[in-house]
Amino acid sequence: MKFPKASLLAFGFQALTSPLPAAIIANHTAAINDRFADDPSFAGSLYDFSGVGRTSDGEWATMIGGYYFVSANHFHPSAGETVRFYNSNSPSGSYFEYTVSGGYQVSGTDLWVGYFSVNVDSSITTYNYATASANSVAETGLSGQNLLSIAQSPTSNSAYGGGAMTDMALGVNRLESWFEQDTNTVTIAGVTNTFGSNAGWDQMVLVENLSGDTANAYQTNEMRIETGDSGSPLFATVGSELSLVGIAYSVTNPPGLTGNFIDTAGNYPGDPYEERIASFYTYSGANSSGLSSIISSLPMPVPEPSLAALTALGTATFLRRRRPTRVGHR
Repeated sequence: MKFPKASLLAFGFQALTSPLPAAIIANHTAAINDRFADDPSFAGSLYDFSGVGRTSDGEWATMIGGYYFVSANHFHPSAGETVRFYNSNSPSGSYFEYTVSGGYQVSGTDLWVGYFSVNVDSSITTYNYATASANSVAETGLSGQNLLSIAQSPTSNSAYGGGAMTDMALGVNRLESWFEQDTNTVTIAGVTNTFGSNAGWDQMVLVENLSGDTANAYQTNEMRIETGDSGSPLFATVGSELSLVGIAYSVTNPPGLTGNFIDTAGNYPGDPYEERIASFYTYSGANSSGLSSIISSLPMPVPEPSLAALTALGTATFLRRRRPTRVGHR
């Protein structure tokens, strides 16, 4: 059997030197898909996205601990850059900014762990994340589940006043295939696509299905990531909670992966194949031991003084200033 060739293009490297294209979101509207439109009909209104931050240059940071976050190794906030986190979906609401102290690549993957010198405010959420090893879609436990993708909006990033920092849109996809470490094939819609090189780590494959496709479940707001989305998060939902499962890494060149996306059963072998663009996410459990090792070795954050300590310090300072000078008698 002859396998079609597919080309995999890592994206995000030009994010700082060229205009940032928007993610492609089917049936996009600002009210439903844009976080900072702050509309009651926002598709993500049930969930807390306060732990997803961005820099003014557009790099992403997703909090997984009190003072540390994950991003993409090839496109992440650098030491000295400022990441902004909004408490709510209101662009005029309160926010916190933190300076990146440093970070490390998770060995053998495109995951990058960054950290601040202090814990973020308690109003900024931190996310649980998948750590179980997996070798297939089924082993992730995510088969058939709707996943929430966060990326840049088709709406102009000047629309909500914060530039890239308020440029976040929500898409809905399903995990349709898997790019296994040390293999060079991805099977989708009954067809095996062969790449020119092996996967360096486990990657999740989300196809941009089109209305009318029968092989996969088409979602109303199917998303395809683009340049500048590297490092953005992919979430599973557990009740009203978000759980991080992937970090955006790459997207296929057009025409994308080949598959029998529109199955006209009964006409085979005359049933033609179709092509669909696919987004690739680094699975958060690709090297969970490496991730844990980095987290355990991070410098501890500087503790912020408590109110009581500040009050005591202020009182002591006041007393020192008010203490009279003793005059000796001769």
